[in-house]
Amino acid sequence: PATLRARTAENRNVQRYRNLKVALALAAHHNEHGRYPKTLAELSPRYVENVPKDFFTNEPLKYQPRQDGYLLYSVGANLQDDGGAWLGEEPAGDDIRVGMPLPKDNR
Repeated sequence: PATLRARTAENRNVQRYRNLKVALALAAHHNEHGRYPKTLAELSPRYVENVPKDFFTNEPLKYQPRQDGYLLYSVGANLQDDGGAWLGEEPAGDDIRVGMPLPKDNR
């Protein structure tokens, strides 16, 4: 059980790194164009060589551009799309997300 928890934590950290890499590319795109891209594919090859995939599913990351920012997430270890919800939220999920703008409680 301890080994499984450690492996799951490591996998979540790998995905957090992937999300951060994409978030930095999104910030660079926004800085240059004044907007976030409509799709993550617009980031390659200028901002990232290849857009990383979801570590857990090997499918594209979930990306939702919004009027005031975006939501970017992995479905997480439960392999279910919880709509970007993560642990401790209601309803709870285990998606690994980056959102812009930051939620008010994270500023």
